Amino acid sequence: KDWSLFLTVSRTASAIATKMAQISENRVLIGNPGSGKSTLWNCHLGQIMFASGTTLDGQGLTDHLQEFILDFVKYMDTPGLADIEKRKKAAQEIQKALMAGGKYRLMFVLRSNGGRLNPEDITTMMLVLQASQQIGQDNFGIIINSCGKAWLQKVESYGFEKWMSESLHRRLADLHLPTTKHVHLAPHKEDLLDEDSVIVPLSDATNMFLREGVPAFALDPDLIADINAESFADIQ
Repeated sequence: KDWSLFLTVSRTASAIATKMAQISENRVLIGNPGSGKSTLWNCHLGQIMFASGTTLDGQGLTDHLQEFILDFVKYMDTPGLADIEKRKKAAQEIQKALMAGGKYRLMFVLRSNGGRLNPEDITTMMLVLQASQQIGQDNFGIIINSCGKAWLQKVESYGFEKWMSESLHRRLADLHLPTTKHVHLAPHKEDLLDEDSVIVPLSDATNMFLREGVPAFALDPDLIADINAESFADIQ
C-alpha cells in the first residue's frame, strides 16, 4: 500500500510539474468591480471563460482567482479590492496570482470618467505595486477601459504622449509609484452596456495590447509581500 501511495503521489507531482513546464507565461488583469477586466478576457479569447458583471448592489462577480489555460498561456482574472466585504479575501487572491511563479504580463484595468481616473482604481494599483516592488518601471501595463469617443478625440488632439506624461505619470509619481509607457485607451463598447457575460469584437489595438502590449518578465514569488488591504479605506 505504501508503495502504491508513493507511485500515486509521484505521478501526481510529475503531472503538475509537466503542466507547469508547459505554461509559457501568465497574463494577469487586476481591476475593481465594473472595470471590465473579466469581459476583456472573454472578448479577447472569444469565449465565456470568466464570470463578468456586477450584482444588484454593485459588487463584482469575481470573488476568487479565476484561471484559464490556452495555448500554453495562463490567463488570470482577479477580484477587486474595492468590494468592502470581500477585500481581505481579494487581496489574498491577487497575491496568490502573483506568486504562481514564472513569466508575467501584468495589466491594471482602470475606469475613467471623462478623463478623471477612479480613485479606487489608483488605490488598488498602488497597494499591489507596493506589495510587489520587483514590478518596476515599464514592467506593467495600464488599460483605461471603456473610454468615450469625445474624450479619446480630446486626447488625440492634445497628444497621447503629452497627456500620459502630464496626467497619468504625474499622478503615479506623486504616489511614489513606478510609471509605465505601456498604456492603452480601450474605446467604449455600447453592446456591453449593462450586459453580463457577453462577447463582442474588440479593436485590433486592444487585442494586440492584451496579447503583447506589455513585456513579459519573471516574478520571484518569495519577494511578494502581503497586500495591505486594510489600509484601502484610509487612503481614499
